[in-house]
Amino acid sequence: MLRFNVLGRLEVEADGVPIVLPAGKQRALVAALLIDADRAVSSDRLIERLWGERPPATATKNLQVLVSQLRKALGEAAIETVTGGYRLPVTDGSLDSDALQRLLEQGREQLAHERPTDALGTLGRALSLVRGRPFEDLAYEEFIRDEAERLQELVTAAREERMEALLAQDRPAEALGELRALADEHPMRERTVALLAAALARSGRRAEALELYDRTRLLLAEQVGVEPGERLRRLHATILASEEQVKEDASLAGTGGRGRRPLAALLAGGGLLAAAAVIAFVILLSRGSSAAGLALIGPNSVASVDPATGRLTAQYAVGGTPTSIATDGATIWVLNADDATISRIDQSGVPISRSPGHTPTGLTYADGALWITYADHLSDGVQIGVARLDPTTLRIVAQAAISKAGYPTDVVTASLAANSRAVYAIGPNHVYRFDVRTLRLTATAKSGGDAITATDHSVWVVRRGSRVVRLDPTTLAPGSSTHITTLGGLFHLAVGGGSVWGADNSGLVWRIDPVSTGSAHSIDVGLSAGDVAYGGGAVWVTSSVDGIVARIDPRTERVRRFAIGNAPQGVAVGGGRVLVSVAGGGGRPIASGSAAGLSVLPSSTCGAPIYGGSGRPDLLIASDLPLLTYDSPDSPVTRAMVQAIEFTLRKHDFRAGRFRVAYQACDDSTAQGGWDPGKCAANAKSYAATPSLVGVVGTLNSGCAEQEIPTLNRASVAMVSPTNSYIGLTKKGAGVSPGQPASLYPTGVRNYLRAYPADDQQAVADALLLHRLGARRIYVFMSQRDESYGQMMAQTFAAVAPKIGLHVIGPAIPPGSPNGLRAFVRGLKAQRVDAVFMAGLGPNVGGTQLPSQFVIALRREFGRSVPIVASDGFLSGFGTADTSPGHPLAETYISGAYVTDPARQLLPAGRAFVRDFSATQPGRVVNTFTPYAAQATEVLLAAIAKSDGTRRSVVANLLRVKITNGILGSFGFDPQGDMTANAMPIFRVPAGAPTPGAYPVYTVIEVPGSYTESLFR
Repeated sequence: MLRFNVLGRLEVEADGVPIVLPAGKQRALVAALLIDADRAVSSDRLIERLWGERPPATATKNLQVLVSQLRKALGEAAIETVTGGYRLPVTDGSLDSDALQRLLEQGREQLAHERPTDALGTLGRALSLVRGRPFEDLAYEEFIRDEAERLQELVTAAREERMEALLAQDRPAEALGELRALADEHPMRERTVALLAAALARSGRRAEALELYDRTRLLLAEQVGVEPGERLRRLHATILASEEQVKEDASLAGTGGRGRRPLAALLAGGGLLAAAAVIAFVILLSRGSSAAGLALIGPNSVASVDPATGRLTAQYAVGGTPTSIATDGATIWVLNADDATISRIDQSGVPISRSPGHTPTGLTYADGALWITYADHLSDGVQIGVARLDPTTLRIVAQAAISKAGYPTDVVTASLAANSRAVYAIGPNHVYRFDVRTLRLTATAKSGGDAITATDHSVWVVRRGSRVVRLDPTTLAPGSSTHITTLGGLFHLAVGGGSVWGADNSGLVWRIDPVSTGSAHSIDVGLSAGDVAYGGGAVWVTSSVDGIVARIDPRTERVRRFAIGNAPQGVAVGGGRVLVSVAGGGGRPIASGSAAGLSVLPSSTCGAPIYGGSGRPDLLIASDLPLLTYDSPDSPVTRAMVQAIEFTLRKHDFRAGRFRVAYQACDDSTAQGGWDPGKCAANAKSYAATPSLVGVVGTLNSGCAEQEIPTLNRASVAMVSPTNSYIGLTKKGAGVSPGQPASLYPTGVRNYLRAYPADDQQAVADALLLHRLGARRIYVFMSQRDESYGQMMAQTFAAVAPKIGLHVIGPAIPPGSPNGLRAFVRGLKAQRVDAVFMAGLGPNVGGTQLPSQFVIALRREFGRSVPIVASDGFLSGFGTADTSPGHPLAETYISGAYVTDPARQLLPAGRAFVRDFSATQPGRVVNTFTPYAAQATEVLLAAIAKSDGTRRSVVANLLRVKITNGILGSFGFDPQGDMTANAMPIFRVPAGAPTPGAYPVYTVIEVPGSYTESLFR
């Protein structure tokens, strides 16, 4: 039998005898197959893992040769050929990482049942499997990074659990050494810090424990701008109270009542506090017809829809903001979130609403029983639980509290599911199973999630918004799982038609094969996807942004969209009808063509017009963003921006001064990938030809803006961009095309503004940062001579730096050879260079690794004494094979106008927007560009409000707009159309974790006005 060891260097054994694997691609191929152990991996996927995005022409043949070589080394049966790829069979117990995970779960279970001695032995056996960092000899392979990090997290968790077992045995002194080492590796991992503080306090070293807390608090504030979490603060308060209380307190003594000890509850759920990566890739595989069957339903109601025609057959007024909905075919039940009530609608059609005596947070119906989760805010905390209601009287029949000793209060916004045997509740940290007859808690899984659905034979959950996991319906033991590449996140699940269906907030429905692990693809239903249900042979999905319910045929995957109006929330199917709960605040679709004389944009490019104000709209605005984007990061980003634009309009009641404003979201991308110049130009002509349209919020991409501005300028249509940064759209500068910006404005009148910093402002911010850091002699690095963005950043920096007392060396491209590069760096040292500015794009763009190689050589020669500042082109790729903990790129500063930490980056109005907008989003995720999109909308509305309602008047008032205490602060616009004040965030790559993504904010540089144009006249 083959055994694979990955917890260290990759090793293979055959019946206990080591097999020597040569270095290079053979070893990498084994790792590539082990990531999907015992599952089929396509040849294309393997080629991508082994050779990256640009494989050699002979990659397929090379792969076949590697497989043949491995079969000779491992045995002919070691690698199976399957349709389109290969499979590496891995039997139970033949992979050391599986054994580690199994022992870790066993140890946790033993701790949960107060058996620390058993747990100590189990966790010791788990850690005996670890021989180093997982796949440490393959750290240069980019494809292995995520799996290696996942396994390293398991190792760290096992170390923490073992330390907890020692504390539970009252052996804190034995835990101190290991905990100190662990805290040195993870100084911001709160659970580790809490364990170390507990061990110190238990060892009579209370002052050291308090000093550790203060040091951690300062580190969190400096690195990520946050305070310690609640659990760590509570532990600190306990230690601070008195030394005698520390000895007696159960949270430190490791003893207590039933269930998991208070120490475990207090210390669970730690983790590195770093901002999450922002951009993810989403593939949109289908797009159906436009909305049909116009329906106008009032807010706070339930709509009954004919599943064949989409026509509204009935509507029922219910309580405020109805959300979860359920039916047995004859009766309807709906949860009214604002009122904290449940409404029941029987065949009489007369709704009855009652409070269940708790604050309901979730609702479902199964096998004759109505179930809710509840969360009651009491003076001493949150009381949460599950209750069974009488379906007729809505009175509680039985209930079970969850927030007792040993259980965190994490089901406040729980998702709920039930079958004939059990009811399941899920929160961020746990999944709970209750017996339907006794409501006894029969199983707990200590890894929660965001959504859950159940049949009698399976339970499915979504973890971290992107991994769909099958659980055993009795034990909740995890089984197969599928990772979904999503930014919006899955927050609703359904099972039916032989598939699992997940609704993605960005507007996709993911179809997941429950048998073939890892097999999933997406179906586009609109600008958002809320609840999802299966019934009547179809999948039904709500979209609150579009004001529709979508029907997906599971055989053909054809999508039909039925207009509902306002903001559809929940959906259920039964009794030959589709039932939709509808909240207020959304827009009513305006009939295509025109409405009350208002001309609208074509449905072939733009979504249905939205208007949620009173009366009839007077004017129309549009957004122009890439929405239908094949294999592009833009799609989930821009869908969130569309939601932010509509949110802003709704906040203004769809009004700009005396004018009532409708809105359409338009798409400038094609299925071939990204924004398309031809489509941008066509969109601009469509806007110009639609008389009621007075302004556009867009575009995302500066290249698209170049296509649209001239046409809109001739038609006097205003445009306000939330993200364009190319200098040439508004002024002259380094890297600007000849004739720009004058050629973009044929009338000579500026009709374009941007509520976003131009690239030259970023270069200014980088120079100001280096001045603040005390640098005076700066080398300006370039990696590609003909790359315009790099030229612009380098030349702008070089022109601005002397104005603030910086001496610039370069811009220059260093030699590419190792010897030449080392000599070049030594030359920089001889010139007394004390900082470096990295202009241009990162090493993942353009096929060059020179940026990584240069920084490695720089660190070797200078150490970390030389600050390195890079432009936002580096946010897309800090190396590939070279990105490992401790890499020299750690502690690099990167500038970029992305809002990832509102508390540090935005003023009160901006923070308020993020808070309010986040509350409308499943998972409470605010996209990095949504504040800019909302601010651009505010600017356009302000110009319309100042105007007489004509296009020319709106354009004339653009440059007169002054924003005071807005989302992005207080500012106006200069004559070119740029903001008079710009805030540029500076991110810092954390030490030991230089993974591409949204790094912690180091500071925000305020750049007053635009003063670089004069340098390039």
